[in-house]
Amino acid sequence: MKAEQMDAALIHAHKRKLRQEMLSWRRSIPARVREGWSRTIVQHVLSSMPYAKAHTIFAYASMPGEVELDELLMAVLADQKVLCIPDLTAENGEMRATRLHRLEDLVIGRFDIRSLPPDRLDVVPPAAIDIVFVPGAAFSPDGSRLGLGGGYYDRFLRKTGALRVACTFDGQIVDAVPMEAFDQCVDVILTEKRTIDCRKIRKESVLHGD
Repeated sequence: MKAEQMDAALIHAHKRKLRQEMLSWRRSIPARVREGWSRTIVQHVLSSMPYAKAHTIFAYASMPGEVELDELLMAVLADQKVLCIPDLTAENGEMRATRLHRLEDLVIGRFDIRSLPPDRLDVVPPAAIDIVFVPGAAFSPDGSRLGLGGGYYDRFLRKTGALRVACTFDGQIVDAVPMEAFDQCVDVILTEKRTIDCRKIRKESVLHGD
């Protein structure tokens, strides 16, 4: 096996181990605690300047165990902003942003993700999006992200200049996340305890030659 292949195998193994650890920890959070933390995180979003200025927002209907974002989705609609959610049904395997008008329109779709049925897809161009809320299994303060293994967000984020925001529990923040060339970072991390400006940390790292 070549050195490059060995390095890739080690990174994949590290990713797999960290993902398993983080998802196991997340599942251990009591429902009432998760609900409280989620409300705090959503309030951080709604009181932020980027949210106030945004017109088109790409979020997601939370899966079990994730930060619960339904309150955020309802607020986006109530504030008469354009709300988009992921669609994973494209034949080319790419994720698309599709406009959501009512939470009642959501159905269980691919990968058991709540999404819009095929006859209600209104695709929004990535360039029109102001904020993308990005899920993940783990993050580091510089914005490095460990996804769930599908690569959908990594491919989508390369198409948009939107602000990338991760809403995650503080226990999912780790010192370092293994990254490969195609992996995409986030710009801001919001937890129940703090707001991390990842762009500032990356800039300081460059200035200090880290």
